[in-house]
Amino acid sequence: MRYRKKIIMCLKIFIEIFIILYLVNQIIKPSNTIIHVLGITTLIVVYISTRRRFISKKIIASIENFKTKDDHTKELYDQYISLVNFYPLEKSLVKVSKLIDDTINEKNRLINKNDILFNKVQHKNRILKITHEINNAFIENDSFDIYQLILDEAINLLPTCDYGSLLTYDEDSHYFTFKSVNGYDYEQFRDLKIDIKQTFIYQKSDNGFNDSVIVKDIYDHNKKFMTEAEAKALNTSMTTDIKQTLSIPIKVKEKIFGILNIDTRKTFSSEDIELLNYYADSIVSNIYNSQLLEKTIYLSRYDKLTNIYNRNFFEDILDNIIEKSINENYYFAFVLLDMNYLKEINDNYGHKIGDDALIHLADTVKKSLTKEDIFARLGGDEFVIIFDKTDFNTAEQKIKHILKKLIANPLNINIKSDLDDLSVTFSYGISTAPYESLVLDILLKLSDHRMYEFKTKFKEEHPELKPGSN
Repeated sequence: MRYRKKIIMCLKIFIEIFIILYLVNQIIKPSNTIIHVLGITTLIVVYISTRRRFISKKIIASIENFKTKDDHTKELYDQYISLVNFYPLEKSLVKVSKLIDDTINEKNRLINKNDILFNKVQHKNRILKITHEINNAFIENDSFDIYQLILDEAINLLPTCDYGSLLTYDEDSHYFTFKSVNGYDYEQFRDLKIDIKQTFIYQKSDNGFNDSVIVKDIYDHNKKFMTEAEAKALNTSMTTDIKQTLSIPIKVKEKIFGILNIDTRKTFSSEDIELLNYYADSIVSNIYNSQLLEKTIYLSRYDKLTNIYNRNFFEDILDNIIEKSINENYYFAFVLLDMNYLKEINDNYGHKIGDDALIHLADTVKKSLTKEDIFARLGGDEFVIIFDKTDFNTAEQKIKHILKKLIANPLNINIKSDLDDLSVTFSYGISTAPYESLVLDILLKLSDHRMYEFKTKFKEEHPELKPGSN
């Protein structure tokens, strides 16, 4: 290679000297013009060709180190363009062009990849911040609606997301219920119960309840897998321009907890799906903590047997009601209930039947109350009702109606005895606030006294309702 370069250099110098001498000679000694022109042209072509090959090889040698000399990209490319414009295109310069284009494409690919990774990092940092904020808000306020915030933040992650819902799973009933919605009227979804076999994931996933799925026509799905009433409720409540739904399973310690559904008028990209799945995985700890707190709060407020308020929480509520009565001229009826013959039921049929009788009484009363009324178990066989904005006579009409309904619907005990249906009844006493008192103890004493008067009279008039009397 070294000798070859020297030979080329010598040849170049020789040609240059020869051309100069030849031109001088022609000036001094004219000859045949055509022969002279052909000779000069031939020499110039040889000279240019030799010099072009030398330059091209230098460029190629420089471009081979292109990846480590990114700062020279434009300079080398411009040099190549000028050579192409001045000289005829050859294979050597095509090689240079391809190398430059490949390197530029590789640089662009790496830049795009870096942009994608940067966006992913940004999104994940945002998700971490969101989960931290949810956790803090949850700790500071136990009445905080964590499910609504989780859903809202999922939708806010992507500008293409418009609507959504969050459902939780009850292991005992095997049903999902709606905890929160975004973009819809929650009242339309509140009472809906979705069987696990009706869910998008169960019907679309090939990997059980482990992978998220894309549903392209949720309206047809609802018609196919829901009851007619459920499909009508869902499709009527939902907007008609949803193009896709991403349904993501939420599992806590490998157990099904719920489903996060995100709706869009457009389509989900692979990056969108990856981001929302990462979000769903990130909020599991928030949901698990929420579950634990919900259970703790429920046990502190509700009676375990009948699932109505317990005495402690009722007294807290009553304090607020009394304060409201003082400040806003609010009035209410205080009704004390006492289940009849609980001891006889326990003695004759066992405590399991006794518990069933208490549950039957509580369920019957609960179904007859409004959302504004309050119902609690004080303990044993005693219950209490607060009838919202109700006077004495109206409260008595309501409670008599409930008692008649209870007598008409006895408890089916299904035991091996002569008695299949067990009559469950109660006695009651009514007092009113603020007309008679705003003190809990006084209201209790008044109601208790009237309740025992009613109990004595009721048992005398209805001996047939005593367990074992038939």
